[in-house]
Amino acid sequence: MKKKENLLRNPYVRILIVTSFIILVIAAIVFVILLGNRFLFRENPRFTLRNVFVSSSGYWNGRSDEVMNMLNLKKGRTNLFEISPKQLRETLKKKKMYSIENVEISRILPNTLKFDIVEKIPRALLYNRKSNLIVDRKGILLNRKYCVNINKELPVITGFILKKADFTARSYKKVQIPFGKKLPQVMPALVLISLIHTDYPEFKIKLINLCDPNSLIVHLLGHKNRKVIKVILPFKHNAASPLTEVQLTQETYKLRKKLEELQELYCYLKLRRKKVTEINLIFDKQAILK
Repeated sequence: MKKKENLLRNPYVRILIVTSFIILVIAAIVFVILLGNRFLFRENPRFTLRNVFVSSSGYWNGRSDEVMNMLNLKKGRTNLFEISPKQLRETLKKKKMYSIENVEISRILPNTLKFDIVEKIPRALLYNRKSNLIVDRKGILLNRKYCVNINKELPVITGFILKKADFTARSYKKVQIPFGKKLPQVMPALVLISLIHTDYPEFKIKLINLCDPNSLIVHLLGHKNRKVIKVILPFKHNAASPLTEVQLTQETYKLRKKLEELQELYCYLKLRRKKVTEINLIFDKQAILK
């Protein structure tokens, strides 16, 4: 008895007993929570998936069956609390369509999942107007089939070559197009498209040719959209060596100045009712008209 009393008077033994008791209490609480979560949520038939709603402004609107197949969701079998919205979101964004910018996924208890999809906005077609290759503002290559309806006035970017390294060859006869890959070689054209879209809406681009590493050869619609005018704007670029952020900023600044000059020139030609087929703005502070 005395040995037990002496043992209990030992402060280290008391600390050990109290600590062990606290650990046991915590373990019991965790066990109860896990057990309750299992029976109240994960194995509760009330939270079995019954409805899936997909909302978007483009291709994906109402395509609940496609979304369910991609995410392996089963009506009447999948429990809402067995899935991770974050994981579902990342899976959707990485799928081969690459047309999804962001997704918000909501559980609507007891049995519904709601997907609010923000789609990437196409900024240009590649090579020609019938092409299935399009890019967004970041130069990401998208499949036209899975994007929002293409505007008929969307600009065309041409004059560049996709490198062999950009493609994945499965066999000699079958080549996989690198959808989802960024194409830095088209960024100069996208810079121009972005500037005109935000600051110079009076200009309407039909085509941008990147064949010259020192300029952008742009085909714009003339006054009242009656005639196409060829405009040559200075912009140094190299498909073999993409521009750095600093170089891109410098060239963008120069391009903005040239667009201001072009804007003034357009007003002058309109007032004078002069017809031109080509405007060359390569040289500093002067324009060559044809």
